[in-house]
Amino acid sequence: MFTRYDSFVILAETLQWDETTIDFTSDKAAWPTLDDTEKARVLGLIAGFCIAESAVSGHLGSFQAAASDDWVASCFRAQARDEHRHARFFDRVAAEVAAIPGADIAARQDVLRTLISPELVALF
Repeated sequence: MFTRYDSFVILAETLQWDETTIDFTSDKAAWPTLDDTEKARVLGLIAGFCIAESAVSGHLGSFQAAASDDWVASCFRAQARDEHRHARFFDRVAAEVAAIPGADIAARQDVLRTLISPELVALF
C-alpha cells in the first residue's frame, strides 16, 4: 500500500521496462499452431488490450491537468506513460505475432476494433 504519492512516483520510475526488447520468436512460432477458435480468442484479448490501454493513456491527461498538486500530477503522468507503453506492447503483439495489417497503431486499431464487442469499443 502506498501512503504517499511520492512513493508511487519513485516506484514507477524504478520499475521501467522496454516493450521493444521483448523477443516474440516463440510466440511467432506458436501462432500458426493455434486452431481458429484459439486464434479468435487470443485476438480478442489482444484487441481489447490494444484499444483499452491506448484509450486509458489518452484519458489520463485530463486527470493530470486537474491534479490537486505536483505529486498527484506526477502519479498521473507516470501512469499515462505506463499505459502508453502497454498499448505499444500489445500493438507489437498484434503486428508481429498475429500479423494484423496496418502501417501504424491507429490503422491496426481500426482492424482490432472489429474483433471486440461494440460495448467494449464504446467504453474506451
